[in-house]
Amino acid sequence: MTGIEAGLVLPTGLFRQKFNSGPEKGEEVDRGLQPGTGTVQAVLGAYHLGAVTPELGYFIQATSQLPLTSRDGFKPGAFVQASAALNYTHWRNVTPQLQLSFRKTWRDSGPDSDRPNSGGEQVNLAPGVSAKISSKLVGFTFVELPLYTGVNGFQLVPKAKFSAGVLYRL
Repeated sequence: MTGIEAGLVLPTGLFRQKFNSGPEKGEEVDRGLQPGTGTVQAVLGAYHLGAVTPELGYFIQATSQLPLTSRDGFKPGAFVQASAALNYTHWRNVTPQLQLSFRKTWRDSGPDSDRPNSGGEQVNLAPGVSAKISSKLVGFTFVELPLYTGVNGFQLVPKAKFSAGVLYRL
């Protein structure tokens, strides 16, 4: 199965948060660290799912996010992400998966950006599992482990990321 994905990220989320304590109390947090950007961004991507053997599936996906607008002197950097994964489909309701992903983020721009401390590349390995809970409900959990991280300047970089959720199929 092959498909495309497209959408918009709307300008939701706060983007004028201030430090609550410390030496910069009352100053605005860098725009690149805010929960929102205040900008509209386009999301474009494509994916392909297939089978290597009857019990070993795979998917490949490429996605990009491109800023269409700027707001109050800030335009987030565009990014592109490519992923490939293998999943073992022999077990009836549980599917282990191993994913490798690469992400390139370009620098933020505008007078209110912290351009020197934005953008970079990441390569992550993400083992995970999904489990069928019912005919319409699937639970999933993944841990994303960095294999390579190259960021510009000084940036916060997690040692690992944990994701869990539930998918409801209509």
